[in-house]
Amino acid sequence: MVSDVESVQGSARGPGEVAGDALRVTLELSNKSAKQLPSNLALVNLYYGAGSTPATSLSGPGSKAFPRTVAAGASASGRFVFNVPKASQGQIEVEFSYSTEAPTVIFKGSR
Repeated sequence: MVSDVESVQGSARGPGEVAGDALRVTLELSNKSAKQLPSNLALVNLYYGAGSTPATSLSGPGSKAFPRTVAAGASASGRFVFNVPKASQGQIEVEFSYSTEAPTVIFKGSR
């Protein structure tokens, strides 16, 4: 579930990153199964605007990956930052997948 979307000034710390207007998205992952859930391979993508333009990920501010695993019955959160021009931050899609065996989930909405 998407629990928060914040407009932030993205910071560039990694190779190829460009600082600028950004969105920080917080996702909550709930493991309702009886087994430990691996989440170290989780993928999060963000698309914006009417044309679903792919956003570039940034390393900050405040990024936090999911933990390697989520215990049975537990929840975990992750924060992900993406370059998104201010004028295009109204309409977004967040794509989430944690396994090749599980379906990809797409959250669509306006900010």
